[in-house]
Amino acid sequence: MSNYIVTYTGKRVELLDPTPESIDIEDIARSLSNICRFTGHTRVFYSVAQHCSMTTSLVEPGHKLEALLHDATEAYLSDISDPLKKLLPEYRAIEKKFDAIIREKFGLPEEITSAIQYADKTMLVHEARWLTELQKEDLPDLNLGRVFGELIPLTPQGAYSNFMDTYTQLIGGTDNEIQK
Repeated sequence: MSNYIVTYTGKRVELLDPTPESIDIEDIARSLSNICRFTGHTRVFYSVAQHCSMTTSLVEPGHKLEALLHDATEAYLSDISDPLKKLLPEYRAIEKKFDAIIREKFGLPEEITSAIQYADKTMLVHEARWLTELQKEDLPDLNLGRVFGELIPLTPQGAYSNFMDTYTQLIGGTDNEIQK
């Protein structure tokens, strides 16, 4: 059995030895737009890509690219619930390696910033309210200073387009200039 996956763009990505060259924004956007948040336990399909795009609205300009890519490892490793991740130390080590490679590829800080952690938790609470049966005691206790409106899930294609448009805006380029 091989230790690689083949991505949407046809790249072979070694799971135990990823490289910056094997990471591609197109693969990240395509995969995350097809992965459902909350391991699929939602009232309707809601993608990780839409979650990432929406998270950018909660942070200052200097953190937006990191917010967009904060779950990019899931494009290569899938979305595993946090309770399960805690039981799988080998998975966490692989995820950490992918995170480091993705951060290197896109020029992000070496470690996730507190602004992204808070924005991610804020989105979790908002998304859970609209999409899941999670109870208040199941969620982080946040003093949310921001009130959100209704969450309207996008189709996978809509989430993909939104993610790629956000990425293109953030890097200040056109579709032909995107860093792959």
